[in-house]
Amino acid sequence: MKKKLIALLTVLTLTAFAGCESTDAETTTTAASETTTAVAEAETTTTTEAETTTAAETETDKKLFKGTGYTLSIDSEKWLDYTEYLDYIAEVTEDTDVAKYGDISAEDVKNVADAIYYNTSNDSNFNVTVVELGTQMNDAALNELSGMLEEQYNAIPGYSCGKCETVYVNGYRALKAVITSDASVTGGAMKVEMYLFYPGTKQVCLTYTAAAADFDSTVADFEEVLNTISF
Repeated sequence: MKKKLIALLTVLTLTAFAGCESTDAETTTTAASETTTAVAEAETTTTTEAETTTAAETETDKKLFKGTGYTLSIDSEKWLDYTEYLDYIAEVTEDTDVAKYGDISAEDVKNVADAIYYNTSNDSNFNVTVVELGTQMNDAALNELSGMLEEQYNAIPGYSCGKCETVYVNGYRALKAVITSDASVTGGAMKVEMYLFYPGTKQVCLTYTAAAADFDSTVADFEEVLNTISF
């Protein structure tokens, strides 16, 4: 079960980043282009509504996002909400190499995917997945998962996972992992920063993904959101 959860995190991360992680570059470009176009059309239809925003809302562009058992404060000038496209992203996953490796279906992804936001300055994004574990994660279980994360990611060709560590974010315990991939498997070198929280019996994971060259330029935008998490 834990191996499948790890594979699910990988699948959503990859498909969120490229629209479709595939060995066929043309398919990847087309999927990403279709997603971008769809979002642009959605934004156009909501312009009138946005123009009627009150002065108080305009002053601060941060909006409270209420997810499944958690909240985040998100700056809408820095992040675009793509959550409504998660079903599309889930459908794309069935054709990815990682999905096949982990035996992941579109339905599996839909069951855990909770939110996805893209940065307005580049293609970096963060997504949130929520899984009901049915049990609480104590320190021993967290240490075991840490080892599994490292082992599983390092076992996937083209991926590398450094040492996982326990950190505290806004007062909450989390497991932090940093993962990289090379261009041979993702069409370009990527870097991922992942935080797994365990409130009650749930696993709530926030994953920031960017091209390796863009990672440093927008990771602070992600961590600004991350540090507002509450359960």
